[in-house]
Amino acid sequence: MAWWMWYVVGFALLVGEMIIPTGFFLFMFGISGLIVGTAVYLGVLGVWWFQWLAFVSIALALAVALGAWLRERLLNKSPMASNQAIGRL
Repeated sequence: MAWWMWYVVGFALLVGEMIIPTGFFLFMFGISGLIVGTAVYLGVLGVWWFQWLAFVSIALALAVALGAWLRERLLNKSPMASNQAIGRL
């Protein structure tokens, strides 16, 4: 695929995450699409099957490495978290 197609896929997945919250699953695939699009633009990834392999591998690696941390940090709705922020600048 052309580099700009990966950007379209990446941004579409990021918008999809905003519309349908999936626990950052689509977010990880969107970021992966942008990374693969940049790699294709730079000429690092050439063959279509390797682009798809990189897309899925990067997305799954991001989901494993950052998924739980993002959910904990951004979806934490406990009152203690907001009370701790009061008075801090």
